Amino acid sequence: MKKILLLSIALFTQLFCVAQITTLKVEPIEDTNKETTVLYDSLTNIPMLNRRTLLKGQTLHYVGCRWDSDNYKNTRNFQTIKKNGSFKVLKNSIHLRGKCFLLDDIKNEDHEGRIHEYWYLINKENGERFRYRAFKHFSINCIWVCVGHIEKLKSLYVGREFCFLGENIALYNVETKKANFDIPVNSKWKCVDVSIEPTIPPLDKEYQNYHRNNTRILLVLDNDNLGRYYTFYHKKNYEISGERFNDLFISLEMIYKKQAEAERQEELRIAEAERQEELRIAEAKQAMAEVERQAKLRQAKAEQREKLRIAKAKQQAKQRRTRLYNTYGEDIANIILQQKVRIGMTSAMCIESWGRPSDINKTIGAWGVHEQWVYGLSSYLYFEDGVLTTIQN
Repeated sequence: MKKILLLSIALFTQLFCVAQITTLKVEPIEDTNKETTVLYDSLTNIPMLNRRTLLKGQTLHYVGCRWDSDNYKNTRNFQTIKKNGSFKVLKNSIHLRGKCFLLDDIKNEDHEGRIHEYWYLINKENGERFRYRAFKHFSINCIWVCVGHIEKLKSLYVGREFCFLGENIALYNVETKKANFDIPVNSKWKCVDVSIEPTIPPLDKEYQNYHRNNTRILLVLDNDNLGRYYTFYHKKNYEISGERFNDLFISLEMIYKKQAEAERQEELRIAEAERQEELRIAEAKQAMAEVERQAKLRQAKAEQREKLRIAKAKQQAKQRRTRLYNTYGEDIANIILQQKVRIGMTSAMCIESWGRPSDINKTIGAWGVHEQWVYGLSSYLYFEDGVLTTIQN
């Protein structure tokens, strides 16, 4: 009774996990990954070659390959494990396509003198155990798909809107599986599912050539005008953020973020330009104020010098007046101060009044000394023995 109860619980759990795997049109799977003690994240370290040991304890979906049929007798990879521990080769493993297996262990074992990597698997549908010879040249998510990886891809992509960036890049129609190279650039798409490619790709050479560079995982997208298409998940696309997909699609959220960031940067640029302009105006005003201050300072100094000059001139005029009054008397002094000359004035008095002449013509005779003083072009003073006798204007 206890064995029957445990078998029923195991069968229910396995059926629940397996029923969620999709091949393009089936319901989304539930996360059936078991926690392991190994640091493993299917989004960032999809194992390849010697790194595939990280998959131990993970749930894998078997997509299948051409070697599953009876036509490939030398490449039979599945072996059932009997109760006594012996192995029996499966001649045909097509019935295992689409099944989920728990990768219980990975061992390197000798087979006919060669070391091969073997996976020990448990069918999550019925508990049947298998040994699988893994080829070192294939990567995860091709023949086998990591269930946890699909679940995480679903959480990242399903329901999000993307913008198509490719040009002359094909998307594949969900119904016809035919490539369409005329997808409009910048067209908007919504991811509706992350699914698995049909087991055997069509014989279309172009499709198969594209398939060599990709996994069996598909991103299914919907466009209001074009309908549903899918694209492959690249083998080298091991680090995923959910914002881009194979460099063909970029999320609208990222576009909006970039636009918002560009607008923010533009606002910052404008604000900085305004700040620089305000700073320039403030500096110009400051420079102008300094120029005005220096001009006022120079003007004040000039006015001060002018006041000093005027005061000095007044002082000198006062001193000259006093000297002239003391030397020549009030009458002659007033004539000199009015810059006038009069007959009878001496040459010294005339110099005090008109200043020194520009030229002197002197004549000496028996009658004495005769001088002609020339002022400018038309003013002349004539002296006889040093006394003014004639004024000619």
